[in-house]
Amino acid sequence: MFKLHQLNTAKSKRYQELQFLTIESINEYDSEKAHAHDAIILNIKNALEAEESINLIRQQTSVSDYLKPIFISKESLNRQLRTRSYDGFTDAVNLQAIAQTTRKINERISKVYRTKTINDYKQQQLFKVLAFTFTRNIHLDPYTSRYSKLGYSYPFLDALIEEEHSQEILEIVELGLREELFSGKINDKIHLCTSCSSSYINIRETCPKCHSIDITEKDLIHHFRCAHIAPMEDFQKEDNLTCPKCDHKLRHIGIDYDKPSVMYNCNTCHHEFQEPEMKSYCIDCHKEDEIHHLVEKKIYEFSLTPKGDEVVKYGLEKLINSNEEIPKDVLSCSFFKLMLQQEIERATNHDITSFHLKMNINKNQVPQMTESTEVGFKKEIISIIKGYLLSSDLITAVSAYEYQILLTNTDIHKANELTGLITNNLNKLITDNLSEQNETIWSELKPIQQGLKMA
Repeated sequence: MFKLHQLNTAKSKRYQELQFLTIESINEYDSEKAHAHDAIILNIKNALEAEESINLIRQQTSVSDYLKPIFISKESLNRQLRTRSYDGFTDAVNLQAIAQTTRKINERISKVYRTKTINDYKQQQLFKVLAFTFTRNIHLDPYTSRYSKLGYSYPFLDALIEEEHSQEILEIVELGLREELFSGKINDKIHLCTSCSSSYINIRETCPKCHSIDITEKDLIHHFRCAHIAPMEDFQKEDNLTCPKCDHKLRHIGIDYDKPSVMYNCNTCHHEFQEPEMKSYCIDCHKEDEIHHLVEKKIYEFSLTPKGDEVVKYGLEKLINSNEEIPKDVLSCSFFKLMLQQEIERATNHDITSFHLKMNINKNQVPQMTESTEVGFKKEIISIIKGYLLSSDLITAVSAYEYQILLTNTDIHKANELTGLITNNLNKLITDNLSEQNETIWSELKPIQQGLKMA
């Protein structure tokens, strides 16, 4: 971050009834002075410093400050900006082109509710995004960014969230969609590392025996005349292909022979196989993992709904409805208990394997919550758990700190693997917001059988 100096040489320019503040260094930004102007023009040559300046402005707490129209003097930049949280370009001399945009934005800023300080960080950032989208009267579309761990970012959100915390962008967007403040259309799907949430994943073919990536692919040849099948190298004789079984020369593919498949040879352990094992390798944290363990996330383009529009105008009491019930497909405890009993009977009579998973959150390690924040916490926990479940699996929330799950028609290996994934991700979600990184989740997995009861 650039250091602020005492000297402030920012200049005011007047065009008709509008006042524009021209800043040539991040050191010149002063929130009180900016507050008295209708828009800001950044005439900064260093693109990195221009980006830092935009981020500084957008991270202010006052509505009038973080929504302030920002224009860039394009001629002064030494490279293209990585952020898109500004409102256009100008030559910093002819202000007519940006005056109309400034008026439109400021007219809509005047309609934004001046909310009190929001204690919940995600709700605070969400309200800022709602207000920015409203005042610019735009759709917020994702754009590809090599600087984001997600590979994508959004205008305005790219200035609110540090690049190393890009995962928070998705969480804010998902919160807005879940609360029906945004309407969204899927733009893309990405897959994230389970350890660091990076999308920079390399997919590698490996040996199923020793997991080495040093493998060689060989074509298999099928000789029509004698039906012999072997690797191509077995057929190669000088510059020709000759069948090692019948010694007949193979001249034309499709007439004498075809290539029905391939074989792989591991150059490390010399194992031969037909299907390589696919592994993911995270470029950022170097974790190797099974491909199906990667976390799939949807990238949306979105716009304000009428509900979101009302929230911007009339305040936070409409932002999160604390009385909203948990999703309809989450069973009540009594109905879950009935379904558990039916599954016990089914497992006993039809020789199938199912499991009961109980998960508890250590209440003593979670900050005390109000009734409304407990509802939001419960919905977020359920959302994470459901992301790993099949449509046939069932879940109930006994409280904000206890969840019970019925895993149907699965084996012990998959049940243990799923338990580990859910436990690790819930621990990560909770401990990321705590000063002490202790284990907060306790889980108990039991097979469905006679005598099992819902605790």
